[in-house]
Amino acid sequence: MILNTSSPKNSNNNTDDNMIPLINVVFLMLIFFMVAGQITAADGVKVAPPISVSDSQTNNEQLKVVIAEDGRVFIDGSLIEDKEITARILSYRLDQNADENTGILVKADADLAIERLQTILKLIKSAGISSLSLITSQVKA
Repeated sequence: MILNTSSPKNSNNNTDDNMIPLINVVFLMLIFFMVAGQITAADGVKVAPPISVSDSQTNNEQLKVVIAEDGRVFIDGSLIEDKEITARILSYRLDQNADENTGILVKADADLAIERLQTILKLIKSAGISSLSLITSQVKA
């Protein structure tokens, strides 16, 4: 009886070669989700901003003040009281070495009472902010 100790010719195909297409698909999916998805900070509360026809873009690096329909105010995703708004904006200006021309993004709910919005805007102005942008949603064509 003769034992054949040599490896068969078909064993040259490594089983790891079957993994290459799977790895390719996984990397393609990874790239797709990185491009298709955007990671943004949460506002702290769901807000439906007013509709606008303007298509200008804002700088997302600015401080964002979110005002809910019931008048609650969120800065950087955390709920704050009215008396803390001015101090929070002043500390932001100091941390960022920003001047009075530094802009603030304000995202207010479309159903928010205008009196409440005016009160918050006055508090922002008292912190020395001279320019702000109101975030709106675009008209869907």
